[in-house]
This record gives sequence, C-alpha cells and structure tokens, in this order.
Amino acid sequence: MALRDPSLSNVARRAADRPSDLTLIGPASARVFAASALAQAGLLVVVTATGREADDLTAELGGVLGEAVAMFPSWETLPHERLSPGVDTVGARLMLLLRLAHPDDERLGPPLRVVVTTTRSLLQPMGPDLADIEPVTLTVGAEAEFDAVIVRLVNLAYTRVDMVGRRGEFAVRGGILDVFPPTAEHPVRVEFWGDEVSEMRMFSVADQRSIPEIAVDSLVAVPCRELLLTDDVRERAAKLATEHRVQDNSVPGSVPDMLAKLAEGAANGSADLATDNSVFDPELTNASVSMRQGESISGFRMREKCGIEVHPQAVLFCPINPASEVLGSKLVTVHAPAIRFGIERVEIQPVPARDK
Repeated sequence: MALRDPSLSNVARRAADRPSDLTLIGPASARVFAASALAQAGLLVVVTATGREADDLTAELGGVLGEAVAMFPSWETLPHERLSPGVDTVGARLMLLLRLAHPDDERLGPPLRVVVTTTRSLLQPMGPDLADIEPVTLTVGAEAEFDAVIVRLVNLAYTRVDMVGRRGEFAVRGGILDVFPPTAEHPVRVEFWGDEVSEMRMFSVADQRSIPEIAVDSLVAVPCRELLLTDDVRERAAKLATEHRVQDNSVPGSVPDMLAKLAEGAANGSADLATDNSVFDPELTNASVSMRQGESISGFRMREKCGIEVHPQAVLFCPINPASEVLGSKLVTVHAPAIRFGIERVEIQPVPARDK
C-alpha cells in the first residue's frame, strides 16, 4: 500500500529516466520505502555507511521483498591485519556473486532485486574470476563421484575433521558425508549409495541428530576462501618469492614470508591477507590504485574484478555522515543513476522571551 503513494511513484518515475544525479530528502525511516519503489524497475544497489546500518536495512527490506534482498558484506578484518575474514563472511560474499552470475538457478534462490552493501565493501579489492569458481553442488537422486567430491571440498578450503562443529568443515564416515557450508544455518548429512546421492538431511551440531522438520534436497557449498591455493596460485607465489626473498631480519607475516608459505601450499590466513593487501597479483595492485584515483568500478559492474557484469537500475547512497558520501560518490564512478538519500534537517528556533 505504501508503494502506491504518489511521492514514491514519482521517485521511481524520475529514476527510470536515468538522471546523472538525483537527491532525495526525507526521514531515515522512509529509506525502506524509497528503496522498495526503486527496486520495482530492476536491480538496485544500496550503499550504506556502516555494516550495522547495512544489516538493519537488509532486514527491513527483507520484510518487504523477501529473499530477493541480500547483503554484500565487507571483511571484518582491517587491512594489513594477520587475520582472515570469517568463513560465513566469505561465504555470503561468494554466494551473492554466484546469484548475480546465475539468476535463473532456483537452487541459489530467487533473482536478486536489491543488493545492500557498505562503502568499505564497495571499495575493497577483489580477486579476479570469483564468480567463476564452481561450488560443490549435490542433489538427491543425482550422481556425483564420492572421492571427487571430497577432493573438491579440500580444494575449496574446507577442513576435514572427525565431527563437524563449525562452518567450513566436513567429515566422512563410510558412505556418509557431513558438510557445513558457510551460508547454511545447519550442517547437511549426505548419504551416498555408490556414486549416487540417496538421501540428504540437516542435523544439529550440538547432538549430531537429524532435524526432520527441515526438508532439504540439494546442497550448494561455496568456497571458504576467496583466494584458493590452486597450482597456478602456488606457481605465481613461488615466482614472486624468488623476487622477494626472506631476509634474516624479516618479521613473521612479512610479504616474503607470506609468499613462501603460499608457494608451499600453507594458507593460515596468508591467502586472504594477500588478496586484501593486493601484493600477490600485480593486476590487483593496479585495480586498487585505479579505484583510489576514481576510475570506474561502478556498483556491481565488476567484470574485470570478479568475472561478472551486472548493470544495476540505480545506486542508492544512504550515508549517515558526509565522509561516507565522499567515499561513495567521489572515489567510485557509478554507471547508473546515483541517488542520494539525505535525512531531513530540523531547525530548532529559540523560544522568544515572555513579557514580564
């Protein structure tokens, strides 16, 4: 009913004309309705200032548009920290890219209409061809070579354990495969009959018992790391390691030490750190410099960045502070209508003095 309001209809109509710039003034609570109106015409990218604001806005838009809304989170680690982002964060990012690249795949969910992200996530360098990484996809009744599935999970940075307890882990017991994908609420137990998936069910981490109330007939396990240690990656790391050799006075976690570990196939957070610092691949370094010079990256038009090209209908900036607006609108050139949502200003007038 709210979307029938003439003012919201006017917003959608003005955005459909694809203006170069459009500023909306209204209370902060109206952002949900403005975004919902803009999403009627096509994919909408909403850029917020902070991760908390993005979480709140995603939840509010989800109540209106359902699963057609998703958030593209930023890493919770700071640049140059010797820490890897959480498995659930990496999984959410890769799942969103996968949904953008394959909007017709029903196993991934409905086509996206709104993508909510933060300024930091929009500016963060990304590895090339992220959307081209094939996840492990299993369906009840379909055939899949059991040993090949295990090898593929290891290549996607899953950890093999005796009992699954956290996201990014898997366990094997005979012809039973337990997998906890980064984007799933519960782990999935897959039973094989030879190379055929005969049964699939979710189970609880606490007692390892099945949850019959939740039906599942397919599994999509996205990677747990954005930079996978493939043979090509290790070869490039070994080549760069010869150019940046470890010195006697090198501190642990330096670039030469990180490259040496990558060349040996040991990650321990170094792979994600290499992507974040853009020191591993010269192409990433060039992309990072270009972004800071204000060259085109445009919302989710990331063909050069992650292997996909999606043209949003509009990009809605919802900053809380002016600094976020500068980052969102000056350093990033958007090839879509840039719509800025400002909070209405309230002026407080002094109370006139009473006559005695």
